[in-house]
Amino acid sequence: MLCHVDEFKLISGPEDLTVTVASRASFSCRFNKDAAVLWFKDDLPLQLGSSKYEVSRAGRTSTVSVVSVTYADMGSYSCRLIVGSMVIRANALLTLTPGWSVDVVRSTVQGPSIRGNPTPI
Repeated sequence: MLCHVDEFKLISGPEDLTVTVASRASFSCRFNKDAAVLWFKDDLPLQLGSSKYEVSRAGRTSTVSVVSVTYADMGSYSCRLIVGSMVIRANALLTLTPGWSVDVVRSTVQGPSIRGNPTPI
């Protein structure tokens, strides 16, 4: 069965995300037909064999998850469907907010202590 390239359409693309350090970030793309979807970061193919990225597929939706996000993971993520010489792509940005939260706890026995996430040094 032959398919015309104009039969392939992006139904929904990834959305920009802002997450904290060490959290998980997931991007999804959904197409109207079954097809192989490729994932890129800053226009370079993702290294899918590493423990950094997990790719899953449910029906016509492909999802990539960035595990334990670091500042090096910030950038543009894109899903691409390549059909012949045509490329359908959608982009989203991953940005980070500081992952620090600090609570000062007063104790009448020990004095003040500081707790945070990640643990303060």
